[in-house]
Amino acid sequence: MLERDGLIELEPNQRIRIAPLSVGDVEELYAMRIALETLAICKTVQTFSRADIAELERLCEVASDEGDAHEGAETARAERAQAAHDAFHARFTAGAGGRLSAAIDQLTDHAERYRLVNLLPSSYGDRDETRREMLAAAIERDGNRAASVFGAHCVRRAHELIAELSPDATPALYEIALERSLAP
Repeated sequence: MLERDGLIELEPNQRIRIAPLSVGDVEELYAMRIALETLAICKTVQTFSRADIAELERLCEVASDEGDAHEGAETARAERAQAAHDAFHARFTAGAGGRLSAAIDQLTDHAERYRLVNLLPSSYGDRDETRREMLAAAIERDGNRAASVFGAHCVRRAHELIAELSPDATPALYEIALERSLAP
């Protein structure tokens, strides 16, 4: 299953190696995330209750501490902030249905590889601003705006990752996914 998911590569003589990080993988991963998660966000935001909004506000505040926690190397605090960030985004896709949610969870797990290896301190502010804009859209029950904010964040993140992996690469697959998924 790990080989099927592209996380490991089996070599002759049964050697196993972790699949390398690649520009092509980032492109596909973010194109798929944009297509699926923007759909899920549009569907889920319509179902938010006042309690859901209150929980999103709480998670947003906890996750806002992320930048300070990472800069200060406070591991426990950084882990709490990351857990809040993950829970915040999971709430935006929770109403999508079982199959769609499972696919999103798998893509999120794959993106985690890149986050762990390539998360740049410069992206913390962008993550915070994205959460706050998504929250504002959720308060207004504007699923399209929340999805657009998330999609634009994914495009910026993919650009950062690809520039770090291969400065000469000029991918565009995830940008096409954003245009198509948010087209009227």
